[in-house]
Amino acid sequence: MLNTAKRVAEDAAITVPQIEAVIASLDESLLIAEKGCKPVPLLTYRSKRIFEIALALRDAA
Repeated sequence: MLNTAKRVAEDAAITVPQIEAVIASLDESLLIAEKGCKPVPLLTYRSKRIFEIALALRDAA
């Protein structure tokens, strides 16, 4: 997961606003699943964590 986050963080074609928008969208999907008492999709959670780590790596650079 860390390697994927590093690749996203290093990709100049992906902007910070795009990363933030993806995180917000994935967060909304997770909230909808939670409110509907549905299982949390693992891929959605994993993707959100990857983009959060990528954003943190960008901030640290």
